[in-house]
Amino acid sequence: MQKQDATMLQILRSLLLALALATTAVPASWAEPFTIYMIVHRAGSGADAGFRDYLKANGVDAEFILRDMENDRSRLPGYVEEIKALRPDLVYTQTTSVTRAIIGRMEEADPDKNVLDTPIVFAMVSYPDRAKLVPELAAPDAPMLSKRNLTGVRHVVSDRVRLNAMRRYMPTLQKLGMLYDKSSNAQRNAEKTVRTLAEEFGLELISDSPTEPDVERDPAQIEPTLRRLKDAGVDLLYIPPSNFFGAHAELVTGLATEIGLPTFCGVETLVYQHCITGLVSPLYAVGRFAGFKAEQILVGGLDPGDIPIETLSRFSFVVNMEAAHKLKVYPPMEILRFAQFIKTGDGS
Repeated sequence: MQKQDATMLQILRSLLLALALATTAVPASWAEPFTIYMIVHRAGSGADAGFRDYLKANGVDAEFILRDMENDRSRLPGYVEEIKALRPDLVYTQTTSVTRAIIGRMEEADPDKNVLDTPIVFAMVSYPDRAKLVPELAAPDAPMLSKRNLTGVRHVVSDRVRLNAMRRYMPTLQKLGMLYDKSSNAQRNAEKTVRTLAEEFGLELISDSPTEPDVERDPAQIEPTLRRLKDAGVDLLYIPPSNFFGAHAELVTGLATEIGLPTFCGVETLVYQHCITGLVSPLYAVGRFAGFKAEQILVGGLDPGDIPIETLSRFSFVVNMEAAHKLKVYPPMEILRFAQFIKTGDGS
């Protein structure tokens, strides 16, 4: 009887040990894949492909639910409701307006209208602090942390670095034009920043917008706006990162080149149309960096609010020689040594 009890006790111990191992060390091949809900402002930027490719290449098993907003902001509340219903492991957002709609500005975030309990990783957000997605930096060199369920990757250089690049391309620059989207609060803030810096650099800034706050944006207003800037005699036209201009990249950059306006663009998708030059982040690389941050959350278990929001460490000085040749506005010899040369349509 004692021998039988000892045998039963040994069997029970073995079963308990097996159960413990099963609950603490599930093989990766048996685990459920992560569910990632992706919202892109417009498909084809390259960032969303970079995001997925990074996760796949690094063995992160994930299923993706892709939603293309197609530049239609009215769809965003429906995406919030779908996220709440599906409860994915992570949400990927592309661009400032998408990210702001999903998580909300810091002072306005509402658990009924925004996603506040699921990790969110963004790409292609120019200035998270200006958009009120994160707290103001305590110091210029302090890491940018959201301290909430958000992290991501910025895709632009600072305005100061960008203005220096403009002057390197065009050393004779005196009158700088800026096309901006006045319907966007972030764009209005960007215009103020560039105006302050232009004054510091000894440049005259002439800005104009085809849009107005609280009025539906009409691409038909782009042409008269560009012609006003041309008539004002600007030496170089700066087109900043903008969802509106990105959606009409062919129209904006093509018309500017057609009427003789040399352009410096703030994002890769514009340079690959008819923009002459720009200092930009490769958007595919931006997406891969965002994928790394998603891996830190899903696999590493890190809190998104404690993962720094960053930019790439290197940028590309891109020159569209086809557009430069049309306007006879060529880069100086020093830029020829390090610039990346493209022709219209290379990025498509």
